[in-house]
Amino acid sequence: MKPEHVLALVVVGGVILYYGEPIVENEVRKAVGGDREQTYDGLVYAVAVNYGIDPDVLRAIVRTESSWRPDAVSLDGLDIGLAGIRIYTARLFRPEWKGLSDAQVKELLLDPQNNLDLAGRVLAELTAHGLGASPAVFHAYNVGETKYRKGTRSPFVNRYIVAYNDYSEASNG
Repeated sequence: MKPEHVLALVVVGGVILYYGEPIVENEVRKAVGGDREQTYDGLVYAVAVNYGIDPDVLRAIVRTESSWRPDAVSLDGLDIGLAGIRIYTARLFRPEWKGLSDAQVKELLLDPQNNLDLAGRVLAELTAHGLGASPAVFHAYNVGETKYRKGTRSPFVNRYIVAYNDYSEASNG
């Protein structure tokens, strides 16, 4: 017996990103990013050009960290905004924010321009330190450069790589 109505469920990292009518593989990006990706892609590109980094690396990070949601906050509350920036990292790369409260920094990180600019700064530094190539850049971005150099690896690196390959193929295709 065939069911009369079938729904699709897309789950990434235990988070339901889409629930609705079945979707084909090339429609997943639209389901998880939708118009948000189009809204912020120009800003992603501008930040990447400004910092001399691969725009597809930054796109992959945004897709993996937030599914292009500028208001995204991880379950533990540490990763904030489009690129999943932590308050500690924000203060490290924006010393002028050191005197601000955590709530104030979080508010600044929820602004797409601030968030993506910080991600660009982080990626530019990782690249300058010889970690600009995938998958090293994704490991170091996720766990931090110091931890990466001590052997810690990101359990999420495959998600970043899949996203990077999707964007890279689209850019070159």
